[in-house]
Amino acid sequence: MVLPATGRIAAAAVSAVLLLPLAACASDTGQTTITVNINKPPALFEDLIAQFEEENPDVRVQLDPHEAGFIPDLVRGDPPDVRIAGWASAESVLAQRGVFTDLSDTEAAQRIPDTTLDLVRQWGGGGGKLDALPFSLVSAGVIYNKEIFAEQGLEVPQTWDEFQQLCETLTERDITPIYGTFREPWTTDMVMDYVVGDFSDDFAKLREDGPTLTPTSPSSFEGLIGGSLDKADWIFEQTQPDARSKNYADGNVAFANGAAAMYFQGPWALSEVEAVNPDIELGTFALPTTNDPADTQARIVLDLVVSIPTGAKHEDEARRLIEFMYEDRVNADYNTTNAAFSPLESVGPPTDPRLAGLVPYVEDQRFYLGMSAYFGAIPKSNYFQEFALYRNQPAFTTSLTEEWQREARRNELRGIQ
Repeated sequence: MVLPATGRIAAAAVSAVLLLPLAACASDTGQTTITVNINKPPALFEDLIAQFEEENPDVRVQLDPHEAGFIPDLVRGDPPDVRIAGWASAESVLAQRGVFTDLSDTEAAQRIPDTTLDLVRQWGGGGGKLDALPFSLVSAGVIYNKEIFAEQGLEVPQTWDEFQQLCETLTERDITPIYGTFREPWTTDMVMDYVVGDFSDDFAKLREDGPTLTPTSPSSFEGLIGGSLDKADWIFEQTQPDARSKNYADGNVAFANGAAAMYFQGPWALSEVEAVNPDIELGTFALPTTNDPADTQARIVLDLVVSIPTGAKHEDEARRLIEFMYEDRVNADYNTTNAAFSPLESVGPPTDPRLAGLVPYVEDQRFYLGMSAYFGAIPKSNYFQEFALYRNQPAFTTSLTEEWQREARRNELRGIQ
């Protein structure tokens, strides 16, 4: 699996989107070429595209891996026919400006649970419009070294108290519980996402109150997530002493060599750890944050969604490609290969044993988008990193509240939420 892209749509591009021309061009005669803008390496899609072209000889697909060119293409009135990329709050600016075609009438949309579709709709333009279709869901949890757990007679924790006891037992036995990589800001996202859990209701409050927020507002970050930060603080304490000087690559190597029992990373790290130590046995579990196992959920990422920009020149052919991508075998092939979950109810869960601990949660729709997905242009990872390094809760929540309020005011002037 490829490391998820951290960059999305630049805030500076919003004003350009307001000038978006929507005129469509006529299709070419003969074989039609459609352009697909992607934010992943083209090699991930080559087999899928080859199968589509074989079954649709009148269509040729051209992959465009330059995500940064998406906004300029919109402004020039030359949008791609299909966009395949991640989906988070940054995309809400585009959705609210009508950049995407409604896909709620596709056959694919009828086969995806509403719980999953709502993850997209929460950032859309409203009115039931479906701006994109989830194609690949990545579920992230706590990666653990099975050999260390087995040698120490340890079990996967089912409650927060059990998780704390697990870490204390490891420490008593001179084993580092968690390998930390605080040098790279984005690597602290997982801890914050796991302890806060489902942020959708909090996001709705922030979206409503944003322009008038103050650090003492009930919907400030102190009011919304303050109760979860003691857990984040405690988890950060369970890392090795030099966590602040270690980056993601350091973490993969160290964890592969047995430097800690657990690693707060997503499935994209699994292959990188195994590349260092092919014999390591890895598992993943969803972090329990209460003492009721029924409360535990898995964090997911809308790693890839599929959309058609308004004004695409070849919408009919684009829709054919999209429906093809949601055939069971096609969707299953991509997601199985990339340690991800299909959004389709008709496609079974991945059989990768490393993900087995997350499967029941995703199958039962007991999942959430992490808090880090909701910040748009705000550099949230820098603030998360600062909290990991200094553990100053009042400064952390005040800074986030003030950043959110400033961004909300800017968006209010642009006529968006």
